[in-house]
Amino acid sequence: MKQRIYCFAVPFGIATLVALLRMPALSQAVIDWDESVYLLMARSLLQGHAPYTAVWDHKPPGLYALFAASLAVLGQPVLAMRLLGSAAVSLTATLLWLMGRRVLHSNAAGLIAALSYVAASTRNGGLATNAEILFAPCTVAALLLLTEPIAQGRFPATHRWLGAGLLFGAAMQIKTAAGFELSAAGALLVLSNSHGRARRAAGWLFSGAALPTLLMMLGFALAGQWQPYAYANFTANARYVAALPGLNAATITTALKQQARSVPTLWAAVPVAALSLPARADRSGSRPLAAWLLIWLVSTLPAVVATGRLFPHYFLQCLPPLSLLLGWSAVYWARLSLRSPARRGLPGVALLALLVLLPLARPLRQAIVTLRDLRTSPGRVDALTYTADYLRNHLAAGDTLFVADGQPVLYALTEVAAPTPYVLPAWLYDPDLAALLPIDAPQELARILRGAPRYIVTRDEAFPSTPYFTALTAALTQDYQLERVIQGQRLYRRVDS
Repeated sequence: MKQRIYCFAVPFGIATLVALLRMPALSQAVIDWDESVYLLMARSLLQGHAPYTAVWDHKPPGLYALFAASLAVLGQPVLAMRLLGSAAVSLTATLLWLMGRRVLHSNAAGLIAALSYVAASTRNGGLATNAEILFAPCTVAALLLLTEPIAQGRFPATHRWLGAGLLFGAAMQIKTAAGFELSAAGALLVLSNSHGRARRAAGWLFSGAALPTLLMMLGFALAGQWQPYAYANFTANARYVAALPGLNAATITTALKQQARSVPTLWAAVPVAALSLPARADRSGSRPLAAWLLIWLVSTLPAVVATGRLFPHYFLQCLPPLSLLLGWSAVYWARLSLRSPARRGLPGVALLALLVLLPLARPLRQAIVTLRDLRTSPGRVDALTYTADYLRNHLAAGDTLFVADGQPVLYALTEVAAPTPYVLPAWLYDPDLAALLPIDAPQELARILRGAPRYIVTRDEAFPSTPYFTALTAALTQDYQLERVIQGQRLYRRVDS
């Protein structure tokens, strides 16, 4: 009975901690540009539009389906977006706890991994509901399915290989880069020491991983939407990768150093774990799987560098194996310390407490500040929310809005249809991103301006000298007047002729 209560109490405690640490994000209408596009695509799905038609993007459709499901249940766009991210983090952290408990044979290692993941996921843009946060439950669950029987000395049954493959396939429908972690599952075939069954198991694993994509392709083809699906998922992404900036060892090293400064405890666990593996003091039998955690971590790195852009939120994919490495290393060295007559008791406990509490310190402080602000200023609203309220009160029925250089989440907050499927302004003004589109960007801007939007929103900064902004400036000068500036958002209203 106590065990059952404990198994319910831990996930509940994790979810409570996630809600607390991610509270600073609840009132923010946007944290990352990308999530605005996901939200608008979700809204278009609920309005009956096929993906990639009314709103365009080049991510797999599963990502938008998750946003649409959350928006359908909760209704309020920002709340739906934030709670979706919180639910994903809670689920991933719970699965990491189970991996520590069942695979590394240490409840403490699992708890440290869970708490570390919750804390570290608030860094590097993790408060935004990014794809890396959303597919993590699928990849962690897939690897838990396979490592649990291996930790018990058994070869995973066929249904586990197939189930893991399906989970990887689902993750790849959220972000294709999740597929790189299939190599970590492949490494388990070697670790399991069952060469006779490895080929068949690999077949089930990779067949399961391919099935969701094949079904999605078939569904779009049968619905008559093959062309927009194929262009967004294959053509545009091929162009995106082809245009990747050059990477060298120095650039990658600089990015890794920045990550080490961002979440130092997690990255410090890598050399500590590597140094611990050759030791003979581990009696739990977890060392082979602890070594495999390093392979899992390495499998995430190609996903980070694949596009050559090294955005901070790409490193969120590294957090699950890093968190488990921290948990295993902390418990290993604490046990070693407790066995030493010269350092009995307190140092090991102090080490565990430090490793758990240190990553939590900053997000806890931010959460406390948020709670204090809510108590002292309960009516305060996010700047974009205030801007949207202003626009909603000044837009008449049938009026249109064009976010020419600002946050496209304004379309969702004002409940106004975007005048273009290409809602992210950078797709039209950045030549590298405009090359991904199936249309001519200058012609699309001209079409939008011919539609005479009632309001055009830009950011409060000087426009660069590019064809896009030259055409935009000409239209603003001739047909619009600056009506209001709200915390960096410039609102231009069309002058009636």
